Amino acid sequence: MAKLIEKTEQITDTNQLHDRLKELSLKEGGAWSFSITPFSHEVVFVRAGVPSGIPDQYLEFTRGCGEYPRGRIGHKGKIIGFSEAVWIREQNRGVGGDR
Repeated sequence: MAKLIEKTEQITDTNQLHDRLKELSLKEGGAWSFSITPFSHEVVFVRAGVPSGIPDQYLEFTRGCGEYPRGRIGHKGKIIGFSEAVWIREQNRGVGGDR
């Protein structure tokens, strides 16, 4: 698996997070996802060449409360969800980290 590129930034709200995902995907290419350090505004953005290159664990990190049940990836200036295959693998593992 190719090494992911990481960028750490301070993000204050969801709109800013989504705008940054879209911007990174347009300016730097590839597919971008994220994780948020608990109890902070520190967001670690990760880049893979294609959406399927983002590790499955980011599905759980990026799921929203209802609005984004399939997680969030910035790709080609849009917010997209993880693939059906990732969702099935996560269900088979047990959502919530039962690994």
